[in-house]
Formats: sequence, structure tokens, C-alpha cells
Amino acid sequence: MKCAIASFAKTPGLSPVKTRLAAEIGNKLSEIFYCMSVDAVEEVLLQVSSKSGNLIKPFWALAEKNGAANSMWSRIPAIWTGEGDLGRRLFNVSHQLFKYYDGVIMTGTDSPQLEPRILADAFTRMNSSGDQCIIGPSFDGGFYLFGSSFQVPEYIWTNVVYSRNDTLEQLLHGLKEAGIKFSLLQKMADADTYADLEIVAASLRENREKNLPAQKSLSDWLDDLLAGKIK
Repeated sequence: MKCAIASFAKTPGLSPVKTRLAAEIGNKLSEIFYCMSVDAVEEVLLQVSSKSGNLIKPFWALAEKNGAANSMWSRIPAIWTGEGDLGRRLFNVSHQLFKYYDGVIMTGTDSPQLEPRILADAFTRMNSSGDQCIIGPSFDGGFYLFGSSFQVPEYIWTNVVYSRNDTLEQLLHGLKEAGIKFSLLQKMADADTYADLEIVAASLRENREKNLPAQKSLSDWLDDLLAGKIK
């Protein structure tokens, strides 16, 4: 099974990033956090791809049509999500990638504490049970990962209202109504607010020995930020 992992991202300078966090800690610090999160996610994607023998191919799914020209996306191929709301873009990306891959996993840059083993677990489950979706629920009522070995119908994506505390509930309802089976991974925090940063920092600290270099750098930076050493 050949699988694509698409991580949804925005390009600083072309799109606002971490706007809710920026309202609490300012644009400069929120952008630093975002860029460090991108680095952490990139390392995870590259390691998973390498350990799979390149059966798993990583991509950036960028919000901007011309975003791929930015050097921060140079290590992993980038595709454009297309226009529309998040539901439409989720469908667009999966539709593009299913032309070339047997499975597609979609994730984001909001959970830089993501461990390679979680992506590997999602891939293994998809490979062994082709009739179900693999979903990573987030504590805020959304999801940080969605994987499947088949194209989920567009209406299921577009019928969901995103960025709400019942987003995952709506998605699961749509899957059930369509007779699509699913299984859930462990819950994880999305880093959208200052309170979320504390959860992410604690998770990184707990898994310090397993963290990749960029995750360790982010962990140190977050500890300093939360301790008031960074202004």
C-alpha cells in the first residue's frame, strides 16, 4: 500500500497564522511558535516516510496557490488545497492524492507533539482494514488526523461545520449515516490558545527521550515562554 500524508499549513506573510494565539501573546511570538511547529511536524513526516521505505509519501497542503515558492516548504513537496472552506479543501486534497496513492492521511501543524508511532499506527490500520477511516480526535472537539484507503464523499466533508466543539461529532455522524466504519486514535491537543500551549509543552516534556530534535527545541522554547523568560 502506497500512502500519502498531507499536512495542512499556511505560509507566514501570505496568510495569517495562529490568530487566536496571537491575540494572547502577540503576532511575533505566535509566528515563532508556528514556524517551530512546522519544523517539528516536518521532521516527524520525514522520519515516518524513511522508516516506511518510502511507502508513505509526505506533502504540504498549502492554503496559498503560490505558497510553494517559499523556502520553508523546500524539503517536502507542496500541493495547493484549492479554494473554499475547510471541508471543501479537505476533499480537494484527498481527491488530488487518491489519483496516485492507495491511502491518504491528512493532518495539520497544530499538534507538534505528534509522535511518529501514531502516524505509523494509522498507516498500519489502514493497510489491514481498507473499509474504515482512522481518526485522531483532539481535546477541543475537532480532529488532528484523518486517514482512509478510499475517497470519502465530498458531502460528508462539506456538511461539517469546523472549528466548533462538536466538529468531530458532526463528522462521525456523517460517516455513520453513510455506513462508513471508523476507529479512533488517542486524543491529542491542538495548539490554538495559550492554555493549549501548556498541554503541548507537558506532552513534549513527558516524551522528552522520544522527541526528535525540532521537538526538543520547541519544548525548550515553550518552557521558557511559559516561565516568562521570553517576552
